[in-house]
Amino acid sequence: MSGQKRAINQNSPLRRAVRRYRKNKAAMVCLCLFLLILLACIAAPLVTSQDPEMMHLDMVKAPPSREHLMGTDIVGRDLFARMLYGGRLTFGICFTAIGLSLFGLVFGVLAGYYGGRVDQFISRANDALASIPTFLLAVFIEMCLPSGQGNYKYAIALALMPPLVRLSRTLVMEILDSEYIEAARALGVKSLRIAGGHVLRNISGPLIVQVASNLSDAILTCTIMGYLGLGVRMPRVEWGTIVKEGLQSILSAPLQIVMPCLVVFICVLSINVIGNGLRDALAKEER
Repeated sequence: MSGQKRAINQNSPLRRAVRRYRKNKAAMVCLCLFLLILLACIAAPLVTSQDPEMMHLDMVKAPPSREHLMGTDIVGRDLFARMLYGGRLTFGICFTAIGLSLFGLVFGVLAGYYGGRVDQFISRANDALASIPTFLLAVFIEMCLPSGQGNYKYAIALALMPPLVRLSRTLVMEILDSEYIEAARALGVKSLRIAGGHVLRNISGPLIVQVASNLSDAILTCTIMGYLGLGVRMPRVEWGTIVKEGLQSILSAPLQIVMPCLVVFICVLSINVIGNGLRDALAKEER
């Protein structure tokens, strides 16, 4: 009997999707790259012994070497250390924004499940929110809250909510029209049990893909905000600030801006490929 259960577990939809994803070499490579960058940033003190704020005035704009893997910036600070410590802050802001944006799922499920006036109110409010540029939201929030503390993460979260609301609303409405939901209702199953046991479980796949896409958007937006000067105050640093600093020496030391942009590019590209791999793996399961 235990062997039977083990065989069933090994052939579960989730395990089949994982096996399909593991066969996608591009997605696996990108997953490893992204995790490598993420873990290196988290463990920055263990990865490098360099102080990201220590100035070496005798090594200004130095090229990459064994001591300084990415070289040094315009005041001799180690660029590799700054990217690692800046990545900790960038990822922290982005993951916080992603977590806050998940409240959009609640509104989308409510709109799709109850319909009527609830749907109209949530949909109109969502359309209004989607029409506000992220930059204006960030400026408004920075005016209302202490500036230079990374509070623009709330603007990123609000900007990421509308796609989640629309997607979850559409998916819920499609599932509610299915026969097994009607059968559950006919059997007297309560609404909360239907929403939790049937609806949320069946919409999780597409939502995971959307969240992955939102993460890449969050990293780009966070970098742009830092570049525009809406990031955190010194001495704390994020990737957008490093890109802005590198622009000052784009002609004399182009690696100062190429290296940070390359890391951001690898992260965004990796997340997009990971999301596409998840979409393909989960889509085959649905068929």
